[in-house]
Amino acid sequence: MNNLSRKLSSFISIEPNKLSGWNDAQVMKLMQREPGFLRANVETILKPRMRSLQEMGFSDTEIVQLVSSCPRVLLLRDIQLRIDFWRSLLGSNEWLIKACRRSMFLLTSSLARKIEPNISLLRECGISEQCIVQMVVTQPSLFCRTEKCIKEFIEHVEELGVSRDCKNFPRALLAVMTRSRSRFDATFATLVSFGWSQPDCIAAFRRHPSIWNLSKKNLCDKMTFLMKEAGCELTYIIYRPVLLTYSLEKRLRPRYEVMNFLDQNKLLDKRHNLQSLVKLSEEKFRNQFLFLLRKENFIAQYDSYVVANVLLTIERESNALNLTKYFFTIAEAIDDTGRVSSSWCGPGAPLIQV
Repeated sequence: MNNLSRKLSSFISIEPNKLSGWNDAQVMKLMQREPGFLRANVETILKPRMRSLQEMGFSDTEIVQLVSSCPRVLLLRDIQLRIDFWRSLLGSNEWLIKACRRSMFLLTSSLARKIEPNISLLRECGISEQCIVQMVVTQPSLFCRTEKCIKEFIEHVEELGVSRDCKNFPRALLAVMTRSRSRFDATFATLVSFGWSQPDCIAAFRRHPSIWNLSKKNLCDKMTFLMKEAGCELTYIIYRPVLLTYSLEKRLRPRYEVMNFLDQNKLLDKRHNLQSLVKLSEEKFRNQFLFLLRKENFIAQYDSYVVANVLLTIERESNALNLTKYFFTIAEAIDDTGRVSSSWCGPGAPLIQV
């Protein structure tokens, strides 16, 4: 272990300055992920390649992030060629590092045998450069597959009736590529179990491929809610599959409860239905419908909707933020009486850093 520590200390010490940003835990984790460093010469391989990353414009912090995500990058002889290719496509160090965090094989996969043929194939399908960049950053492992595999995915999408010139083709392709065939077919089976026909399912896939990214439980919960609680006819859902793309707890159920309450109190225009309310932005929904609850003095119902959205906002943000450093300004939402303040701006309210 002492030899390992000495070697890695030498590895991160670049004369005349020491590369900042590395701590002992990161160094040890790096060695565990790539034992090949033990066989690599520090002076002739590791240090020169670390310097080359600096010369290519990576900051010390970015080098730590990049090497931690893809340790083998320091063992590649053509490191600059690969970096230049990906930065040219993605446009920045930031996007490259994000992609590498999602797949440690992105930089090590062969450009000639896998990456370039796959990207060329997507371009031939009419997929824009912007979409390709988004696909690389969100699903980089897909580009590390063989060209034959990508061709099979494309054929599958076309068999489902989504042509290459369709605007949803990239989304449909991602839905097929990111799910095993069994899981993909299971979504069709789930919809059929609720009364959908196979043509209905295919039509929904063409319009909203993202439905196939939902888990079986998520899909079943939404269909059960729409049919049993909201009282939607099956044909209503089949012709409006977009309803299944919205969050049940953050959008469908809260909006339905407001709509149902307004309808029962004869405050809702008959031309409005669940889809018309669900598709509105939060701001438009508050301005057009929540104000009716406050105007008619239905304060309890107003508070119920808004506080639910406050809690859901906290839940959503807490998944991405360290809550020891952030807190939600509940005081902005609740006034001295314990009710939701009329001046509160809703679930877009900011998280304030401590």
